[in-house]
Amino acid sequence: MVSVVVKKMRIDRLARLAHRASSSVIVVVLLAVLVFAVRRLLPWMLVPSIPWQARLTLITLLLSVCVENAVFLGWPVGWALAASSVRSLREHPRRAMKRLALHCVWYALVLFATSFASAQDAALPGRLVRELLASSKDECAERVSSTSLLSPTEHGASAESQPVPSVVVPLLGATWLCGGARPLLVGRAPFTKDAIYTARDLTVSDDLRRVDLVDARVLTMQSASNREEGLGSASVASLRGHFRNVSLRGFAPFARASAVPPVARAVTVVSSGLAASNAALFALGWLSRQRARKVNPDGALGFGKALLIGLAGPLVAMVALHAIDVRIPDDRRGVWLTAMAAVPFAAAASPFAVAALVALVDAWARTKLTKRREPTASP
Repeated sequence: MVSVVVKKMRIDRLARLAHRASSSVIVVVLLAVLVFAVRRLLPWMLVPSIPWQARLTLITLLLSVCVENAVFLGWPVGWALAASSVRSLREHPRRAMKRLALHCVWYALVLFATSFASAQDAALPGRLVRELLASSKDECAERVSSTSLLSPTEHGASAESQPVPSVVVPLLGATWLCGGARPLLVGRAPFTKDAIYTARDLTVSDDLRRVDLVDARVLTMQSASNREEGLGSASVASLRGHFRNVSLRGFAPFARASAVPPVARAVTVVSSGLAASNAALFALGWLSRQRARKVNPDGALGFGKALLIGLAGPLVAMVALHAIDVRIPDDRRGVWLTAMAAVPFAAAASPFAVAALVALVDAWARTKLTKRREPTASP
């Protein structure tokens, strides 16, 4: 049975071209996203306090995200390019779907596995950052206690000459100042370049989408010139706000939002991939029939038009899923999970919208060309 299926796949030209086109697109997209994944993962690999088991989990997490994005884009694009290259658009799209059924099952299984894996350990980055914050704060307290054990003469002589003890928190770009009775966290404020914040404590969510500050102050740095006194220019900090508790939201998750169940996300991604791939075949068939009646009898389409129609569905679905990942709350998430059911419908409608837009542009171009070819009336 298996040999008959394999032989059928080898004979079917559409299935063979769809496999080659999808594999090529997947490899290109995978190489592109791996570059960004390495840049995102490298700071975590350079922190010596993170155990190797956690590092391997982070690597697996990002690899799953990369493979998921590559397959999610390559699957519909490969089908669209293969269907346009063999000029099989004049047959009914349902027949093409039957010829590509084995590829559909294969890509759906890979997409489900990678999507489930990328959401399985989404809470690990937040736990690691909280452990780094706690360990650096404990180190700060140890430095303060070791400084207080100095003799009064040594402590008095070194108080004015030595700087305030500090401990850098990896990955956050923040520093614990250990000079007072309680450590003070200082860092650059997000969403701006000219402001810093101080806080008595900081916590992050499991997926790094939310940051909570306790007893926070926001200061802006302004340059002040003292040329008359011969001191040059210096930076002066001015207080802009003092808040007891601050919650910063809207950050992109490290991999996936931990508030989205892995099974729900995997089902949404697979159904969106199925919808985008099949809709691309139907949209290409409709556009080919339109061109056969008005432009070209064989209804052939170019590479660029097939690429646009194939990309429309997965890109819209990826944007929608990313918006849900960023904005879904940790509690009362029922409405957002319901909104995920609309993602496959958006992925299915996008190829038809792009095909209609291409048809309108072709009609406009034909009208302009006809007007140019019309002979001018003699006076």
